[in-house]
Amino acid sequence: DMEVADVHAVIFPAQTSFAIEAKSYWQHTGEVLSSRRAESALVQLGMCQDNIQHKLRRVTPSFHKKADDDSNFSEGDWEICPFTNQRHLALFPSVILYPSEIQPSDAHDQDEMSKTNDAISQRGEQLHTLNPFEGIKQRIASIVGTPSSSVFLTSSGMASIYAALRSARRREILSSRSPGGGSSVVFGFPYLDTLKMCSRPELVPDGVAFFGHGNEQDLNNLEKMLKDRKNDNNVAISVLITEFPSNPLLKCPDLHKLRSLADEYDFALVVDDTIGNFANVDLIQSGLADAICTSLTKLFNGRGDAMAGSVVINPHTKIGQWMQSDMEKNHYNHEGLWPGDAFAINANSVDFLFRSSKINETSEALADWLHERDEVAALYYPKYTCPEGYNAVLNKNNVGGEHKPGYGGLLSIVLANHICQRTFYDKLDLSKGPSLGTNFSLVCPYTLLAHYHELDFA
Repeated sequence: DMEVADVHAVIFPAQTSFAIEAKSYWQHTGEVLSSRRAESALVQLGMCQDNIQHKLRRVTPSFHKKADDDSNFSEGDWEICPFTNQRHLALFPSVILYPSEIQPSDAHDQDEMSKTNDAISQRGEQLHTLNPFEGIKQRIASIVGTPSSSVFLTSSGMASIYAALRSARRREILSSRSPGGGSSVVFGFPYLDTLKMCSRPELVPDGVAFFGHGNEQDLNNLEKMLKDRKNDNNVAISVLITEFPSNPLLKCPDLHKLRSLADEYDFALVVDDTIGNFANVDLIQSGLADAICTSLTKLFNGRGDAMAGSVVINPHTKIGQWMQSDMEKNHYNHEGLWPGDAFAINANSVDFLFRSSKINETSEALADWLHERDEVAALYYPKYTCPEGYNAVLNKNNVGGEHKPGYGGLLSIVLANHICQRTFYDKLDLSKGPSLGTNFSLVCPYTLLAHYHELDFA
């Protein structure tokens, strides 16, 4: 029975081109199975139970029962963590922000902590009854200033970009201008899966144009390409995807110019704001993006223990209004976001604004320190890579005084030649892992991890 937890399996022969293509599709589109969902399937199949010989042991005591979006969860529906005696391992992880042995440094900090904890506890009480999907949507909507109906959830960050890409291509197909859905543009050097996804002929048959530097010269080349295509009645552009700022080079494309080109040549402007995050940069009320895609796995969740993504559609732009109507018709069941993951992220994001403010502060202090070090040959951080472009869209909404916008929590460095990179990395007393936005510091050798098989390209 492979329909448990709504899971279906397609089996490919190992180490064949079929298996490689299937795996890459899974990776690039982000339409993956989360650990909680997989565990739920194993539990329902009777393959994952505690204290039973020859059975797989459950990895976490996380919520695992199958549920519909509208289900009401009773006290008996929760697993109890044997270590903390708390319901569902990730239900209320962020209510207590500081361990009891850590005290605020002064009276001001203590007052701020008290206010923050009061607000978080108040929100935490609502988690018992609120539909977790709606809770996440309402939290995002309150920050970006849209109705919650403009927020669409997905199973991962890449799945959110895939959802926006499909919507933009449907618009082009229905306009009859490009039966193949139009070609896509990736502007700036993005997270690798975005370009890989747009390069797949089965997903974007009309191809992709890649402007990897995302600078003024690329803007001029993009404009020339758009003019040439229009004059030659060539395949139209359906969507331009860019990151603000980019990962990992922290560059900021000229969104105002891109918006102007999108209006003139009638294509969707989709921005991945995962690195900047929608509390720091205003891409909706400013009217710059038709849609913003965010990996909620990162800073919004904060604990690195759940996956999700979101697409926020801009109700103020013409194409955004079309995408809103389209997504309402074609967006099903939160694109596979599992209820257990939704519960975890809804709970973990209770203190998102507080964490974002703190991370902005500490990251900027670290970046300033690294900027003065001789051991660092290059530092990539919005304050130094693109201050004018970033500050031009800095969010002026402090969300009722709960958030202080800043440059985000990601920075990249290149070490000077006299520093052994391997020794530096091995000796660095930080957690190592390929993610970002956690409540603890993470470091990773990005180029090696993301582009191991294409180092010359990277």
